Amino acid sequence: MVDFIQFNVGYPTISRIVNGVHDTTGSTVKTYISFQPLKGNSNANPNFYISTQQLSSTNVVIPGSEWLTTKYEVINDTVIYMPSNTNLDSLALVTHIEVLAAGINETPIKLQTIQLASRAIDAFSPNPIGTKMGVDIYPYKKAGEYFDYKGKNPMSIYKGSTPHLYLTGTSGFRLRAVDMDNVEHGISVPINPNAAQTYYVSAWELSLRYDVEFFPQAPKEIFEIKSKDRHIKFYIQADSVSRERGMIFAIDAEYGVIQQDMTFYVNGKIVKNPLVGLNSWVTIGIVFNFALDFTATIGSFNVVGPIIFNNLSHYQSSLRDTLESVGYRKWYGVLGENLLWSYWLGTVPNLKLWRDILFTNTSDFTEIDGAETYKKLTGADRFVIDTDSTFVINKYRYLVYEAIGWQSNVVTSA
Repeated sequence: MVDFIQFNVGYPTISRIVNGVHDTTGSTVKTYISFQPLKGNSNANPNFYISTQQLSSTNVVIPGSEWLTTKYEVINDTVIYMPSNTNLDSLALVTHIEVLAAGINETPIKLQTIQLASRAIDAFSPNPIGTKMGVDIYPYKKAGEYFDYKGKNPMSIYKGSTPHLYLTGTSGFRLRAVDMDNVEHGISVPINPNAAQTYYVSAWELSLRYDVEFFPQAPKEIFEIKSKDRHIKFYIQADSVSRERGMIFAIDAEYGVIQQDMTFYVNGKIVKNPLVGLNSWVTIGIVFNFALDFTATIGSFNVVGPIIFNNLSHYQSSLRDTLESVGYRKWYGVLGENLLWSYWLGTVPNLKLWRDILFTNTSDFTEIDGAETYKKLTGADRFVIDTDSTFVINKYRYLVYEAIGWQSNVVTSA
């Protein structure tokens, strides 16, 4: 049985958010869907519908009791739920296309594709969604302490196949209707899914895009990382009254304090506070001073906020590398040099756990360099090896290119 459908079209729609809905006034092509009984041959005239429902800013259509006489406007990357309390086997989902053009000769319209991807949900087990690289992601929703696998948790994922640097407005995966029902829900990416006995992660890298009207004035959680003994939440908040840029920061979920034991990179450049602009892709690197421990544990990277994610990757470090980068702190280093217990109990936010008292860094060595991982992502880590040897050409046809020059530019917001 189909629970919801993702709608995609191959043309641009002129749309802006007004009062919480998409305003498509001025768009040449508009698309709608309706639910029609199969016994009526599913060919009702569009004029039959007495009401038209605009698409909400969340891109989610949830029909109510009005579904029989209503057509619902949809645009690219829309999630459609089927009417509840109906026999879905007797319903048809009908797509309507309305074109307003000055003339077919002067203003020709070409429609590339219309795609509908159905999604069935199992009520008793997780519902994985495959990705291009073969890593499954899991939408989840919790009802108290238990998972509700059948509950509404709208999300969308890019269905096309494009290079990893060809990022469009929809090329990724994201949550829809983030504050729906005010319950915990999101999209989970398992870390150490086989619960391996040795599994440490030193860094994450991810591309993200924020396409809401403005950045939130109050901190808004966007993703979280859960390891064996740590739960870190990452928030975004407007950095000025204009709300055109957002700053990302991390908070320890247990103690509610800002985390400082990590280094951020933005597009390969080390920064103190990563900033994100509206409607533009940015690659964030996160390198931890202490590798996160996932030993014998299935951890997770959970998307919980209104941001599109792509190119998500994490980097393991070996147990040997982890042990070599730390050492034991002497007792006089804990309560000496005017340091009191109050220092460890909250004066410095990132020193809250016993391991922070017990261990100390023995060197500035960082196993994973966020700048190098970004170069690998963009293909800028290549180098040329030349030789004085003679190039011998035998009896074969060759292609020779000369005077070839390559240039790469990365432009970031001010």
